Amino acid sequence: FIIFLLLGNLSFLFALERFEELLIKKAVYPEQKQAVKKYLQEKAAHLHEEAKTLREAAEVRRGGKKIYQKNVKKEALEKANVLEAKAKEYERAADKL
Repeated sequence: FIIFLLLGNLSFLFALERFEELLIKKAVYPEQKQAVKKYLQEKAAHLHEEAKTLREAAEVRRGGKKIYQKNVKKEALEKANVLEAKAKEYERAADKL
């Protein structure tokens, strides 16, 4: 159930990409760049934290069939990897500012 709640947030996170790209392009003054950089760093930290939570949830035994547990664990770890990759994108974008 926890994994479902976390995964439900992913589509919302990725829908903001265009908005964030626009923020980066429109940041001209040092204060604007600093604010966007801080936002991107915080977003990356949040994604790292969600990935960590998914990895921890993947290790929890839920009962039921082994194959089901294996599939749930695999899916959670794949989602965690996606989140980590996305966090690195945010970090790279922040470093460029």
